[in-house]
Amino acid sequence: MRLLRPVNKHDLELIRLNRNRPEIMRWLRQNEPLTEGQQEHWWKQEQFNGSHFHFMIDNVKGYCALRVDDRHKSAEFSIISFGNTNMGYFGLRELLSFGFGMGLNRIYSDVIAGNPAIKLYNLVGFVNEGTSRKAYFKEGEWKDAVSIGLLKDEYKKKS
Repeated sequence: MRLLRPVNKHDLELIRLNRNRPEIMRWLRQNEPLTEGQQEHWWKQEQFNGSHFHFMIDNVKGYCALRVDDRHKSAEFSIISFGNTNMGYFGLRELLSFGFGMGLNRIYSDVIAGNPAIKLYNLVGFVNEGTSRKAYFKEGEWKDAVSIGLLKDEYKKKS
């Protein structure tokens, strides 16, 4: 069963509302709630970028994306679970299968230190590659970012 489907214009408000929830936003790069206009502007830009892939997880239980760098066969991923479900795990596994299936060699992200999702990322095989000190100013203080990455060969061994 496929858990991921492409995002469409009708999903934008659900994504925006969930990104703006304080318990989610604290782990994202953004500091201020997104407005409808900002979300619309972002979506218009993404429509013309053939190397960015956006998906809903299990229809409305989350959102994930890959931003592909074709030259280096790598992609930055992002994922947001909208509730307390295990759909983030299964959605991430399907996203990795999609990315490595399209010929990527590496999928990576940077995660604000302390984010409980790091345990999930390590569970599916991501390796902590380093720390960027005081990378983000969040909640009135500087936060470190943990760089994580997964190589295609490591993913094949884990699957």
